[in-house]
Amino acid sequence: MKFKSLSPDGKAMAYSTRDGELWIAPLDRRTSPRKVAAGAKSALQIAASGDLFFLGEEAGASYLYRVGADGSGRRKALENSIVNFGSISPDEQWAAVGVVSPDDPSARITVAYPLGGGRPVPLCDHCFVTWAPDGGSLWFSYGGAMDADQYTAAVPLKRGAMLPPLPAGGFRGRADIEAIPGARLVPAWRAVFGPGLSTWAEQRFSSQRNLYRIPLE
Repeated sequence: MKFKSLSPDGKAMAYSTRDGELWIAPLDRRTSPRKVAAGAKSALQIAASGDLFFLGEEAGASYLYRVGADGSGRRKALENSIVNFGSISPDEQWAAVGVVSPDDPSARITVAYPLGGGRPVPLCDHCFVTWAPDGGSLWFSYGGAMDADQYTAAVPLKRGAMLPPLPAGGFRGRADIEAIPGARLVPAWRAVFGPGLSTWAEQRFSSQRNLYRIPLE
């Protein structure tokens, strides 16, 4: 299992294998896991509709694809190539993805693309964005898993809105986010917040090493 995603109703798990196959496994174990598609490059998400979104490749470029839970209707969710895939909004109208900056080909920015067509909305620089499962907030993660300066910010959303108030060009850093009423920052990379943003879960990485002595004779 390389990447995985739990369905919003908690009844199924979608996952990809190292050779790019995409599978769905019912968690009640009444039926066996079933293969849905091939060619999954990396991140994936199973949406409330049951459709799967995943990053795939065509002619050396990465695209966001969409496929039904039964493997039917595979298509590009976005016509434009992307760098990485973060999240699909709970209403399945937006995709948070990384793209090449139009101002600097060597830089990457994260934008929200409307899946129904239209211009992308810049979200932030050098960050990873996901929606809360209940649609109540948008989470911005800065730094990397092993970086000393890392944090996740939860920005509350108004009822029915999938995007918060954003400055022109998106958030440029901590100060922009802290200016949003109700925003919550925690010192963890890709933290997952609970209801009300009062609690969160985080993943921590550590390594353990030992010094060994081996006789040569």
